[in-house]
Amino acid sequence: MFLLRTGGGHGFLEVVCLSLVLDTVWKYTSPKHRGAEGVTELLWNPIDNSINIIGARGYRDSSSANEIDGMFLKLSENGDSLSLSIYENGSNLTFFNSTIIGNFIYVAGGEYANGNIGYNGIVCKLDLNGNVISSKLYPNHFGLRISKYSESSYLLTGTISNFGYSIPRTILVDTTGIEIFNRIDTIEYEVDKYISRRLRNGNIISVGLAYNQSPFENDSGFISGADSLGNRLWYRKYQYNQNTDFFIDFLETSDGGLLINGSADVGFDQNLWLVKLDSNGCLEPNCWVGFKDVAENNLGIKVFPNPANEWLNFKLPDYAKTVNLEVFSISGQRVVNTKLFAPLEAIQVNNLPSGLYLLKFTLGDGRSVTERVVVAR
Repeated sequence: MFLLRTGGGHGFLEVVCLSLVLDTVWKYTSPKHRGAEGVTELLWNPIDNSINIIGARGYRDSSSANEIDGMFLKLSENGDSLSLSIYENGSNLTFFNSTIIGNFIYVAGGEYANGNIGYNGIVCKLDLNGNVISSKLYPNHFGLRISKYSESSYLLTGTISNFGYSIPRTILVDTTGIEIFNRIDTIEYEVDKYISRRLRNGNIISVGLAYNQSPFENDSGFISGADSLGNRLWYRKYQYNQNTDFFIDFLETSDGGLLINGSADVGFDQNLWLVKLDSNGCLEPNCWVGFKDVAENNLGIKVFPNPANEWLNFKLPDYAKTVNLEVFSISGQRVVNTKLFAPLEAIQVNNLPSGLYLLKFTLGDGRSVTERVVVAR
């Protein structure tokens, strides 16, 4: 087990290796003059049993050519420093994450160019010692991150960075740098994709953050599924409460499901958020077909299950791209106010006291309907 901490502008970096009983095995501390500004990933390399740390190096001297450069630090399995590589390309460069394919390390990151007006993604192919073999720039691509798809290809994830509307994009690239597909998702709301990964069946899952449209609403965890060619099969968003929530990464579980980690804000606190879904992004198993026996109201909206325990699901008609949802307690207090997007949505209700609630759905043309739902523990 490894612990990693940095001191930001102080240039402090410390890596601690712990045993299973949390005893310190060794500790590495970088010299302050090396200026570790921000560390974004620690990766164990099974090829040579090294520890690879990437991120950015900052400079205190304002006369330096760049304020931030990409950083690659290599430690031995005993915590000894093997190499430190700094990458300069004339812009503010930060490495976000990496993956290992064959005997090479592929590192993804981003650069601010033209006085921080433009933002580009970059992929560097490194040897095991951190030397650059080749690099490729992806103009106008924000938050570029990488994951292995096969022994000869990798996935790139992020958004088109027009600084106006976040449009998610996924690219499959072979190890020679040739694009196999480049997909831009057209979704009714803004999305930042944080990572895309391959499932065992070849399909691709992406997770990230979905921005709500109203300034009075907060953000949600986003997840989508695509086939091996990048064609989107489904997408959904989940919200823990009325504060800012988002998904960061996920693992495919032994039963074929998805275990997602993220962050859920509660007041001024930011808490770890774990969500377990099936392979189709459903909290309730087979939610894509399970609503067939659920009655719909006169707006064509289906609500299930009822009674609800942790989550409440909604199947929306295709014509209703967005539906405003208000949830009221039996005393008339509004406890939820959010937007739902077709075709499927879900909200978490385990933070609500048990009891009867009124759900008011309002379409964009002003039509509305009210449903009753019981929250039971």
